[in-house]
Amino acid sequence: MTPCHPQPAPAPRSVPSAELRRVAALVDLQRLWTDFLMPMLVERTPGSPGSRRVRQHIVDSLRARAAGWHVELDAFEARTPRGRLPFTNVVATLDAGAGQRLALACHYDSKVLAPDARGRRFVGATDSALPCALLLELAAALDRDLQRSKEQVWLGLGLGLGRPGAWVLWGAELRLGPAPVPPPVCPQGAGVTLQLLFLDGEEAFGAWSDSDSLYGARHLAQHMATAPLRPGARTTQLQAILA
Repeated sequence: MTPCHPQPAPAPRSVPSAELRRVAALVDLQRLWTDFLMPMLVERTPGSPGSRRVRQHIVDSLRARAAGWHVELDAFEARTPRGRLPFTNVVATLDAGAGQRLALACHYDSKVLAPDARGRRFVGATDSALPCALLLELAAALDRDLQRSKEQVWLGLGLGLGRPGAWVLWGAELRLGPAPVPPPVCPQGAGVTLQLLFLDGEEAFGAWSDSDSLYGARHLAQHMATAPLRPGARTTQLQAILA
C-alpha cells in the first residue's frame, strides 16, 4: 500500500485584482446590517438571556450555509469578580478533516456597564458586534465558493487520480484523461480549511488584568493545546492553526 501523506500548506500567492473585485462584490451590505448585525445589538454579557440569543443566532446562521460548517460549542464556567459565571465559545470549522486551519476570531460578549443617563444599555456595536457580523457575512458571501472548494478536495480524493480515462481534478481544472500522479492524499488531514472563532468573555468585569479578561480565549487555547486534531493524531488543534 502506498503511504498516505498530508498535503503541505499552499505557498502564499497574490490574488489578481479581478478576483478581489469579484469577491468584494459578493458582500451584501443590507444583509450584513439586517440579518447579521441588528440581531446582535442587544446587551449580551456572559450568561445573560441576550448572550444566549446572540449565540444561537450565530449557530443558526452558520448551520444554514450550504458549505456545511462543523459547529461546536465550548461551554465552561470560570470564577470572575462577580462570582462563577457560564461562558460558551462557538467554534465553526469548514472542513473538520483538514490538517491545518486559517482561524479568524471575534468576541461576541458585551461589557458590563451601567445604563447611561437616558437609561440606554451598552450593546457594544463596534466592540464587538460588528466584527462578528462581518464573519457571518463572510460565510454567507463566500458560501458557494467555500462549498465548491470543499467539494473539489473530496472529489479529487475519490476519482482515481492518474488513471487513464478517469475524470481528474488537477488544480482547479476537471478534465478527462491521465494526469501526473501526485502523492496519495490522506482523506483526513488534507490541506488548509477556514475556522471561525466566536469567543465569549473577552471583556473584563472590573479592571483589566490577566485573570479578569479573555475568559473564552484563554479556555479555548488551553483546550486546543491538549486536544488532538482527531483521535490518534499527534498534532493538537492549536498546532493546526496557521501562525
